[in-house]
Amino acid sequence: MRKYSLFLLLSTASICANVGATDVDMADLIVGTWGKPIALDSEMGRISITYSADGSLNTVISMTIENHTVDEIVAVGTWSVNGDNLTFVDEDCDDKLGYYKIVSVDKNNLRLSLISDTCEGRSVEIADNWMRE
Repeated sequence: MRKYSLFLLLSTASICANVGATDVDMADLIVGTWGKPIALDSEMGRISITYSADGSLNTVISMTIENHTVDEIVAVGTWSVNGDNLTFVDEDCDDKLGYYKIVSVDKNNLRLSLISDTCEGRSVEIADNWMRE
């Protein structure tokens, strides 16, 4: 019975870990590089976003062409967290704001959904599941 109670207590604590997390806690979970596969002109590649602790971000697309990997920085900007909302501003989108809901985040996975973003290219790519790199 004690083992079961301890297991139940630990399981509940784990499930509730992000409930009531502060903005700082949420931001700390997001800091780092996140990536996902991307298709460009029928070629497969990878898009990665690096969220820095100072609030800056950069987005890199990596493609392998003729056995050579090419990395290109496609956006530089800033990010911030307010509750479960993630806000983007980047030069590639003429400094327009993009708002995304943090659906879930843990040390390996980040899931974002679109709230509003007038930058079409960014809104198509950001609202998705991301894996920590």
